[in-house]
Amino acid sequence: PPGGQPSGLVNVLDILLDQNGNKPLGDYVRRIVTTTEEEPAYRIVQQLRAARLGLAAVVDKRKNLLGIVAIEDLIRRLVSSTSA
Repeated sequence: PPGGQPSGLVNVLDILLDQNGNKPLGDYVRRIVTTTEEEPAYRIVQQLRAARLGLAAVVDKRKNLLGIVAIEDLIRRLVSSTSA
């Protein structure tokens, strides 16, 4: 993709469990929610729940991938910050 923006995610289990290992990698790509590091955690959780996904790609202002965040980690962070 232009600028290196993430366009999807490949789960290695999808490949390992597939009986036909001759498919191109693109056949295994799943959609992914993209967010920025400035986005509040609760908003990312809302986006992930609405999309029924568990992972979001975190990008910088130029849409370069910074990392991946899991919904479980975001929820853990939110719960620990409200109980403190």
